[in-house]
Amino acid sequence: MKHKAYLSIKHTVNLFREIYPDFPLPMVLVLLEVAQDEGLTVSQVMKRTGLTQASASRHCRALTQHKSPNVAGLDLCEWRDDPSDFRSKRLYLNSQGKELIKKLELANL
Repeated sequence: MKHKAYLSIKHTVNLFREIYPDFPLPMVLVLLEVAQDEGLTVSQVMKRTGLTQASASRHCRALTQHKSPNVAGLDLCEWRDDPSDFRSKRLYLNSQGKELIKKLELANL
């Protein structure tokens, strides 16, 4: 017998793969962390996911409009300045990211 959690996670991953075939699983984890608690810094993402600083930073950037200056990102999140620390940026879902999360939630009901 398959556990409900297994089926839910498998369904979520498969849905991601239908929409974004090359979406790496660590990036799914980063997106879900941001959806759970918007306004995370890269350091917070790193601590919550267990990713290295470089990997967390790379996945966060890939979720925004620009993965690098000349490479488009997935445009599911956006960086916003941290009002308490001008050197820091925080990651939030944009409208496309919120729409994707809503699809995932509806698909798992």
